Amino acid sequence: DNVLNENSTPIVHGDKVYVFSDEGFISNLPAYMHILDKQTGNLLQKVKLPYQVSGTPVFKGNRLYLPAKNLYEIDLENIEILWKLEANGVGTPSVSNGKLVVNAIPSGQTVSSELFCVDMNSKSILWQLNTGTDTLWSPLIVQNVVFSNYDKGSSFAFSTNARLFALDLSSGDQLWYNEDVVIDHSPAYSNGHLFFRGHDLNGDGNTSENVGLLSMDANTGELLWLNP
Repeated sequence: DNVLNENSTPIVHGDKVYVFSDEGFISNLPAYMHILDKQTGNLLQKVKLPYQVSGTPVFKGNRLYLPAKNLYEIDLENIEILWKLEANGVGTPSVSNGKLVVNAIPSGQTVSSELFCVDMNSKSILWQLNTGTDTLWSPLIVQNVVFSNYDKGSSFAFSTNARLFALDLSSGDQLWYNEDVVIDHSPAYSNGHLFFRGHDLNGDGNTSENVGLLSMDANTGELLWLNP
């Protein structure tokens, strides 16, 4: 955009590349979605966004789920908004089995966040759960289980104090919650294990030995190992 205007990581979907730029901080330039031809790099369309992106946009078929303060469902054929979840901030959504799960700060709130599960056909909220302070975690769906974090808050700026939990995707019922491990970011999943950087509060010895890469049993929440 020929001015200082930060771009997030581009996303390739089909035969197009999507680049999302932030609002200009030395100008009144708004946030944009730039759509490029994947083969040539030519700009096909430039769409002004109502707010800058607050999480990673998710593509599913011909739909774009755009977190930009609110969560927007956008038809990629004509770039029309089909549905909106109103919020005061929203993170990266996760879509699976006809359901969308997203962590958001509800409208009118500034100090707490909620985990929402939305039926993608009816657009009705199936369940929601408080997730502590207003940190916009990225939930993870594996089959019929949702993994996310509850942030207990911290007195240190820009730090987190989160605990990992698992929910049933259909009902929102809690399957397990681990109070003894602090997680620094949303987990990754592979072969029945969750992986993340964190802190084992029950660890022995020096703190440096209790902080590092952790593996957790995704079925039970049991800590399996820690590599400092």
